Amino acid sequence: MEYDAKAYWERRFAGEPGLATTGFAGMGLSFNRWLYRGYRAALRLALKRSAVPLGPNTRVIDAGAGGGFFVEFCRARAVRDLVGLDLTAASVDFLTAGSPNTSSTGSIWAGIPMTRRPRRRRGMSVGSLSHRVREGFEAAIENLARMTKVGGHLVIADNFLPIESPYEPGVHQRHWSKDEFERRLDACGFRVLRYQPVSFLLNAPVRFKHTRWGKAYAGLWNGIQKRVAGVEWRGNVFGCAAYLVDRPLQRLLRAGPGAHYLFCRKT
Repeated sequence: MEYDAKAYWERRFAGEPGLATTGFAGMGLSFNRWLYRGYRAALRLALKRSAVPLGPNTRVIDAGAGGGFFVEFCRARAVRDLVGLDLTAASVDFLTAGSPNTSSTGSIWAGIPMTRRPRRRRGMSVGSLSHRVREGFEAAIENLARMTKVGGHLVIADNFLPIESPYEPGVHQRHWSKDEFERRLDACGFRVLRYQPVSFLLNAPVRFKHTRWGKAYAGLWNGIQKRVAGVEWRGNVFGCAAYLVDRPLQRLLRAGPGAHYLFCRKT
């Protein structure tokens, strides 16, 4: 059975897009609050280290807006010119209702027609591409390039694996290698500025599963996940502890076992 991206995310957003549905599935709201707190901290750090402006005069496109994590991040920084893009009607409706001054359209990731085409941004374009088949992945990079003016920045949230994960029919997530990302970005006129590690304990360690220590680490994390899933107080305790470990590691290390932000500049 082939993975149907729109159907998958419409089902996940069936109630309401938010931390419980866009975060780590099954880990509960309390844990996901800590998870996204870690994402915000890493993003603030990466913006500062990359000297990338994000404020009232920045034009931003958020591709794959989901429950509005980056939309809210931008609103907190008083960004006025912001477009949220998503594949699902549930997300578009949620973002439109929650952000009356933020425009929302359909997804551009695989060349699907939008309600309207956003203007190109010299400011910032943001996307997450781990849910794309190859054709969709390549189209996504090309679309993000078309939306970003020369001198503008692109931020991608992904895992950037050392090797490409194998294709599995019906599996909702597929990871592209760091080298593949850089090849496609270079072909579309982007220069890589920096990678910022996001999660060490706060998310599953996927980048080094092919190594011996990586397999052991993944086994430990999966064991913790089974004990935390469905129990809010355990999710809160584990999330808090993992966040306190992750914060100094975000500042000290250049790479981690989980998610990263990739900052690029359009040349």
